[in-house]
Amino acid sequence: MYQFNANAAQIINGTHILPPHKHGAILAIGNFDGVHKGHQYILNHAQKIAQKNGNMPIGALTFSPHPRAFFNPDGQFFRLTDNIVRAELFASLGIDLLVILEFCKQLAGLTAEEFVQKILVNMLNISHVIVGEDFCFGKARQGDAKFLQQMGEKYGFGVSVLSKITTQDEIVSSSRIRRALEQGEIELASDLLGHDWYVNGVVEKGKQLGRTIGFPTANIAMRADCELRHGSYAATIIVAGKAYSGAASYGTRPTVNGIGTKMETFIFDFDQDIYGQDVKVYLHKFIRADEKLDGLDALIAAINDDVAKVKQYFAENGAKPRQIQKLV
Repeated sequence: MYQFNANAAQIINGTHILPPHKHGAILAIGNFDGVHKGHQYILNHAQKIAQKNGNMPIGALTFSPHPRAFFNPDGQFFRLTDNIVRAELFASLGIDLLVILEFCKQLAGLTAEEFVQKILVNMLNISHVIVGEDFCFGKARQGDAKFLQQMGEKYGFGVSVLSKITTQDEIVSSSRIRRALEQGEIELASDLLGHDWYVNGVVEKGKQLGRTIGFPTANIAMRADCELRHGSYAATIIVAGKAYSGAASYGTRPTVNGIGTKMETFIFDFDQDIYGQDVKVYLHKFIRADEKLDGLDALIAAINDDVAKVKQYFAENGAKPRQIQKLV
């Protein structure tokens, strides 16, 4: 996958363009937060169009920061995926091109037609664009899917507008997935995503209290915007490419007066020093809400109970994380 990080100011003055060998792509546009089943449906549609037209490159155009975060910088906005995870998911899908466009004042100030002319035509030279039915763009969101179709006729590129999809009677959307994670509904979130939700980070040293009570954990700091429900989860942690089962705890560790929000994972049958290593933690099932317990004995009893429930979950469901599937 070719990743093109585009600086908006350079694009607007015409000094930052896509390399010619990546021109003519079938391009899906959106925020793609989570790269969920709806996003995959759009990209699968792009794949079908590309196959009908001599296997032209397919790609995604997305934005960083998220426009909601740009327009409300003081508000907290829970992103399902940071840029690293989002790029990993796109790469796993097997797309040819990922364009991450800086969302800034200059970009927000473009009219809808200027966005088409400067970004889609001059910079990317697309052959076809695919969007969802609620797609809006340009200054004050003045452009919509119907306007984009008119622009396609004017500038000579195809446009497909796709409806939202449903699964288990739920409309697939990033906002619905956020709510599911906020409520600890991990299995619903995974069904809507089409893959298990995961976070990545570097294992850091903490107070090492877990080691003293028989439950050493791999700790990673979490983004401040994460609104995952605090509590214990059945989890898979990937260390150096190998998957291990474990019990993860997300929260502020109120029983021991913790500082900051962390993801701590007690890895079963594991005894390695992994401080400073990059890991991924996949969540599978919510086990217990985070709460302040009456001392270490109560905490140890609660963790023992969590571990028993997590092991039972893996005995019944297997331990392999559900990965995003390559486009077909």
